[in-house]
Amino acid sequence: MLAPLAGGPSTPELAAAVSNAGGLGFLAAGYLTRDVLSEQLARTRELTHEPLGVNVFVLEEVAVDEEAIAAYAHALEPEARARGVRLGVPRFDDDWLPEKLEVMCKPTWTSSRRRSAGLAAATGRAAPGKRHARLGDGHLAHEARAAQAEGVDALIVQGGEAGGHRGAWSDDGEPTPLYELLASVDVGLPLIATGGLADRDGRQSSTRRRRTGGPNRNRVSPLPEAGTSEPHRRALRAGGETAFTRAFTPAAPRAGSSTAS
Repeated sequence: MLAPLAGGPSTPELAAAVSNAGGLGFLAAGYLTRDVLSEQLARTRELTHEPLGVNVFVLEEVAVDEEAIAAYAHALEPEARARGVRLGVPRFDDDWLPEKLEVMCKPTWTSSRRRSAGLAAATGRAAPGKRHARLGDGHLAHEARAAQAEGVDALIVQGGEAGGHRGAWSDDGEPTPLYELLASVDVGLPLIATGGLADRDGRQSSTRRRRTGGPNRNRVSPLPEAGTSEPHRRALRAGGETAFTRAFTPAAPRAGSSTAS
């Protein structure tokens, strides 16, 4: 299974290449408008007739720390001024989710980035009569039970070793290693393991627990079909240490160069 890789690496060519090779290619809809997603879906379908997935962000508006936002903007302002740009105004948006769901009738699989329950309900409304296999994130026992209750077909279980954003419903606490999650999250649904699958030992550990090996980020980001930027490619080739940071988004992703994904 291909990790969706929103924000640049995801391309129709990459998703199609994985599906044509016998895997499950995913096209990342995150950050895309409805029209761009529609164009990318059409392009992907020109390249493959195999099963295809689309990954969307399902976001909820929550209370924010206005003082922390103001302090962050204050810290950024000198750098923005030096570059001749103005800071934006923080606001919530739903990443055009309803509009995207309207065009997502042909993909075989649909997965959500943050809230499994929200996607399960939204997909049913957007595509009546269509059969979507819905993949939800479930990284703690209560999340897995909630996703199961909403009727998802399988759970994506992502270890703390994963690169990029974690799929956990909240961003509190320390990330749990994959092998611990696989031992604790089991509600009778197929589990798709990701994070900590960068080498043979990680994959064998997943297989021993009867799980399906899942999305792998940093192994596919350097591929020629990917839209990965050249600085990102150089960092992946160089290797090095990683850390969780909120420098890019409020939800702390693992950033840096690493072989874990």
